[in-house]
Amino acid sequence: MNSDELIKAVNFLESDKGLERDLIFASIEKGIRLAILKKYKIEEEAEEANHVKVTIERGKGTVKAQMQVLDAAGHPTIRELEPEELGRIAAQSAKQQMIQSFREAESEDVFERYKPRVGDLVTGQIKRLDRHVATVTLDNDRNVEAIMPLTEQIRGETHHENERIKAVLLEVKKVGNRVKIVLSRTHPDFVRRLFEEEIPEVADHTIEIRAVAREAGNRAKVAVSSIDMKVDPVGACVGMKGSRIKNIVEELNGERIDIVRWNDSLQVLIPNALQPAAISEVQLYPRLGRAIVLVQEDQLSLAIGKRGQNVRLASKLVGWDVEIMTYDELNRSLDKSQLLFQQIPTLPDSLIESIITEGCFDYDDLGYSMDPAEIVELAGDSITLDEADTIIAYAKERADDIEFIIETLEGLSVSESDVYLFPKIQRAVVQVRESQLADALALNERISRITGRLSGWDAFITTRDGYDLALQKARHWFAQIPGIGETVPIMLLADGFLTYRDIRSLDAEYLVTISGGTISQDDAEQALRYVAQWAVEMDNSVWEPAPAEAAPEAAEEVESAGSAESFDSLFGGDQTAEPEPGTGADGGAEPAPGQPEA
Repeated sequence: MNSDELIKAVNFLESDKGLERDLIFASIEKGIRLAILKKYKIEEEAEEANHVKVTIERGKGTVKAQMQVLDAAGHPTIRELEPEELGRIAAQSAKQQMIQSFREAESEDVFERYKPRVGDLVTGQIKRLDRHVATVTLDNDRNVEAIMPLTEQIRGETHHENERIKAVLLEVKKVGNRVKIVLSRTHPDFVRRLFEEEIPEVADHTIEIRAVAREAGNRAKVAVSSIDMKVDPVGACVGMKGSRIKNIVEELNGERIDIVRWNDSLQVLIPNALQPAAISEVQLYPRLGRAIVLVQEDQLSLAIGKRGQNVRLASKLVGWDVEIMTYDELNRSLDKSQLLFQQIPTLPDSLIESIITEGCFDYDDLGYSMDPAEIVELAGDSITLDEADTIIAYAKERADDIEFIIETLEGLSVSESDVYLFPKIQRAVVQVRESQLADALALNERISRITGRLSGWDAFITTRDGYDLALQKARHWFAQIPGIGETVPIMLLADGFLTYRDIRSLDAEYLVTISGGTISQDDAEQALRYVAQWAVEMDNSVWEPAPAEAAPEAAEEVESAGSAESFDSLFGGDQTAEPEPGTGADGGAEPAPGQPEA
């Protein structure tokens, strides 16, 4: 290649590949030098390699190659080398080296140009489709190709070759000597960039997009605010008769967009994000980043949305974990939290309310969302860091137990809030939906033989109403036990005891302990004798319904709780042989202890 041809090649590479002129010359020089080393079998690391010099005159394209050698007298001298001396193999090596250098330089140039543009809107043309992965040639840079995987394509869209598309740059990274550019049409930034393109007030920052939450192809929520009091951010984004938002929706293949008015107060923003549902109250728990949203019963499904979509998008939009509840559900959740945390041996009762006030409602919250130092702080330094460590460790263990049960019940819609663990009695109570009760009871034998970390535990399946009924009946019959006061029945329920049969295996010292010393050893022993007597009587007797005057409040409570069949479902078996307190063999209510047998 003569000088003129070399200059023409350099000019072509500069214009077509966009490479810098000096970089092209340097790559050619490096390739020729490598060919010389290869020709004369000189290692790159050897001392002799430092004596090989190759330069190209930038203006004329003249190649000058020199190598230091020893003359006949042994003195070093400079020898001029001609390219023809290199031979075919060496020349081929030089060519390969130059091509590699050009590719590396081109890749570096592409990386440097596109890496800062991650998140920007780009347009391009689909060059080919391979197993639903689209290869896109970017506009204004025909030599740069990007890919759009199936996961980054809007659900329901069908693309074809030569189609022009818009997308955002999702990722730019080096893979070997090449640069991989990934496009996305599902990322929330795609919606953000479309708003900037279609709405002038967003482009000039009069309206600011504060947050975007999206489930691509289905629904998105966009929170907006305005720095100009005269500009309505929601109205400006919608446009006259929806003209502006219509173009964006069409680009998103019909995806529904909710435009939410931003507010720095979460008490205002969260209800805005959950529209059109009417919100009654918002309770915030900053330590856990949790918001409990309370609604009336008729607004519950609207606030949650189809398959939970509305509340999921609202959570993403505000950056908090949003949970929708009715007031009754919140009260049940608080009651359950009390029961759960009372089981932690080293957790003082005075600290339980503080923990719940911080938004910890279950073992998972306590074990994995709080650290020992926070527990000590809540306790006002009334417990040590080691004691707090023990509390956290216990909560983590129980959270893992619940997760194990949920995995064992795979196929049923069971969440953490549906599982109660009672280590003292080694009982797990699992609540399922009414529609799943029959399927769940069919698994009762399997669940009752839980193996692994909960080996030896009893597992009972019921509905929420069934378990509420069980608690109400147990509360009534435990209150009939003489001499144990008001505290002991509450603590027995907290430890999972539901029947006299459960209690009769206890010792008197345990009752004295859970009473906080309010009853004596004699009182406890008398109570256990009473329980043992009535447990046997109940096991072998058929009772008539209790007279209302015997315990009018309890009788009314049991009657309003539901049928005895709901309570029986808790135990998943024939109750005729061993009727529970409050349930006779014939399914009727049992008389209060002390009432004569019919």
